[in-house]
Amino acid sequence: GGYTVVASNIFGVVTSAVAQLAIIEDFNLPGKSATNCTAKPSGLVAWWPGDGFALDAAGTNHGALVNGTTYGAGKAGQAFQFDGVGGYVQVGPSASLVFTNNFSIEAWIYPTGQGSDATYGGTIVSKEGEYETARFANGTIQWAFANSSPGWAWVNTGLVAPLNQWTQLTVTYSNATVRTYV
Repeated sequence: GGYTVVASNIFGVVTSAVAQLAIIEDFNLPGKSATNCTAKPSGLVAWWPGDGFALDAAGTNHGALVNGTTYGAGKAGQAFQFDGVGGYVQVGPSASLVFTNNFSIEAWIYPTGQGSDATYGGTIVSKEGEYETARFANGTIQWAFANSSPGWAWVNTGLVAPLNQWTQLTVTYSNATVRTYV
């Protein structure tokens, strides 16, 4: 069904347009079998389901587990599991992952602690020197983009991803307009 998101911070309140939520999983990877999930959407540039592989299910931006990253129970199937110290999934440079005027980042997260840094918490998605999203130690979702508007600086969305529960995070950038949904 349809849903809306109401986001507020020190700058005000905004309500999103009505949207549809679909749980997506790729069943073309080895060892997968179809369930009631929908097919991946067209136009998807990269997708790492974390279900026992670090393969890009939408393209060729395959990843590798680094510093103790493993797999654990996910929202649907398995997910990447990080130790909160220094684990990550490394994806090499790719033209398809370069920041453009229209960009979206989406992830399901299940934080179990403050992250690896006492202030900055834990990075969710990062392309060094281009874009980052993170859940800071206080639980807030923050992002930074390397561009002229809004410029490279951490922006606190005021939105919180609570501990010990699944939260879907989406950050969209469209011609200098940034929106964050949890």
